[in-house]
Amino acid sequence: MWNRRGLLVIVAAVSLTLAGTAAVVLTAGNAPTGLLPFGSYGEMARYISGTQSAGIGLAGGTMFASPGSQTRAPAAGTASPGGASGTPAYSGTNVQVAGVDELDTVKTDGTYLYLASQGEVTILLAYPADAMHVVSRIPVANLTGALVGGNASVSVTGLFLVGSRLVVVAQAYGYGRAEFGPTAPSDGIAATPVLFPPPEQTVAFLFDVSDPSEPVLQHTVSVTGWPSTGRMVDGTVYLVATQWIQQVNGTYVLPQVRVDAACQDLAPGQIYHDPQSPDAWDYTNLLAVNASSGESSAMAVLTGGYSLLYMSPTAMYLAFYKWYVAPMMLAAPIVTPGGSSGYTTIYKLRADGLDIAAVGSADVPGSLINQYAMDEWNGYLRVATTTRTFENGSSDSSSGVYVFDDAMNPVGSVQGLAQGESIFAVRFLGDRAYVVTFRMIDPLFVIDLSDPARPSVSGFLEMPGFSEYLYPLDAQHLVGVGKDAVPAVEGNWSWYQGLKLSLYNVTSPTAPSETANVTLGARGTDSMALYDPHAFLYVPGRQLIVLPVELAVVTASQYPDGVPQWAWGSIVWQGVYVFQVNETTGFTDVGRIAHDNGTVNATCGWYGAPDAITRSLYIGDVLYTVSATEVMANSLADLSEISAVTYAAVPTTSFGCGYAGPVMVA
Repeated sequence: MWNRRGLLVIVAAVSLTLAGTAAVVLTAGNAPTGLLPFGSYGEMARYISGTQSAGIGLAGGTMFASPGSQTRAPAAGTASPGGASGTPAYSGTNVQVAGVDELDTVKTDGTYLYLASQGEVTILLAYPADAMHVVSRIPVANLTGALVGGNASVSVTGLFLVGSRLVVVAQAYGYGRAEFGPTAPSDGIAATPVLFPPPEQTVAFLFDVSDPSEPVLQHTVSVTGWPSTGRMVDGTVYLVATQWIQQVNGTYVLPQVRVDAACQDLAPGQIYHDPQSPDAWDYTNLLAVNASSGESSAMAVLTGGYSLLYMSPTAMYLAFYKWYVAPMMLAAPIVTPGGSSGYTTIYKLRADGLDIAAVGSADVPGSLINQYAMDEWNGYLRVATTTRTFENGSSDSSSGVYVFDDAMNPVGSVQGLAQGESIFAVRFLGDRAYVVTFRMIDPLFVIDLSDPARPSVSGFLEMPGFSEYLYPLDAQHLVGVGKDAVPAVEGNWSWYQGLKLSLYNVTSPTAPSETANVTLGARGTDSMALYDPHAFLYVPGRQLIVLPVELAVVTASQYPDGVPQWAWGSIVWQGVYVFQVNETTGFTDVGRIAHDNGTVNATCGWYGAPDAITRSLYIGDVLYTVSATEVMANSLADLSEISAVTYAAVPTTSFGCGYAGPVMVA
């Protein structure tokens, strides 16, 4: 669960309208702190060629000092209460921030399910459950006519649903040879088209699903690059794509935006870079699309290609991990702060629909584990990182929480947490942060952030094992999902064991406690929720947790001298466990649900098996579980099966099994 490809974006200062299509609006605010546009193609080309050949990685921005370092200058899952039309309450995607939807492969409006699987979208009548059936299909693979060259292989990445608009996000692999003209006439470079295989694209297909039985394609909008992640705020969809920088006949290929039938290169002035940290291997492209009108904006920045996105309802925070590297042209090497291997640069951009303006940037020591390591509260950004140091042939680590104001100026920090350990989970809730670190035991730190200038540790709890995902049940209780662990007899560390659920009482920040826990299976037991929180479901009205589990069992007869700590179990079952959680009684095992009896798929095994449950949701008193081929409806009262629908075919070969189910990286 380390840094993944994500989002870095800047807005251009040029407006372009394509005749006969939705408008591509490229707008910008003032020049950003830490991000600057290129003045010409020649400037960009010299920058790319110079940084790639030198391999430099200079640090810049505002950075907190850590012990022994140098200082360098500058939500819980959503749920619908139901509507006046009689639609019952239903669950939305389990997101980090209320009001900020996240790209996922299953969406619902309380009546229909919209399912992305195996290259198509299926619309299924889900409620009432006893009448569940497929009402229509969208064969996305056939929607290639509006793409570059008209030749592409298309697969669905995820969906957004807002009102009667369905946004289908896909990745398109070009094939054949297409004609492009990546030119810069202002530099005197001839605008001669060149031929080369068309680049991959991130595509948004905008459908009107007012009549779900007959979805109507309204617009097709795309940007070059592989899809990485996506968010939606108030009907504006933000998609991120990563495009490898390449040359054709000595000319750098520029990012492109396509709206319906019209295609346009981004000009060099719409491509930004951070001159203090020259990573120039990829374009990170952003496509913002109004889901109703089809209007869009696009922008790009040169990056190293790996990032994390945290988004609040009004701003995007883009975190890029960078290595300290001494530039080869310097006479003396740069001294890395405290021997640290790297740092993270965070860019803040204020987002208001299609208008995005850069605000500022800052650096923090170390790395972020995932998007949950960032949070905005009352205008302050809070960031949790782990710093690793390497000196004299040995390594060490510690963690910290850093606070920045609305302009990205450093305000306060608490550092030196859990020497020798690393962060495994973070959750910011109001004026507190909950940070889980691990090496031998699992400390849960409670960080007081009520005074942003003076963060402090209120209390901590130590217990075996660790949590990798924290879900807030209410203001006083958290559920942790992770692994149990036992101290290793070989040294100062632990062997993790089965899947562990913990109930934390944080009513008293000075004395947090683990009031209940349960461990499932042996070492090797896993859950998709550990690395994809979209797979975690909480049903508040019934206090139910629904968790996908791959259950592993160790055969004791294989170890006549006793089962060792490191023994790895074999997967014997896959499905969802349903637990009721209560602050007094702890976890109560309500039951299990599986597709195809939870057995191993003969073709695909466990990885990407078409009958492996990857998502669950509820509508009214019905629990729906979703695999790549089937939807099953069960009563929330007793988990009895109501109905099941096979909505997609089972793959007939092992090729592609790993991609058969809903998969999305956040």
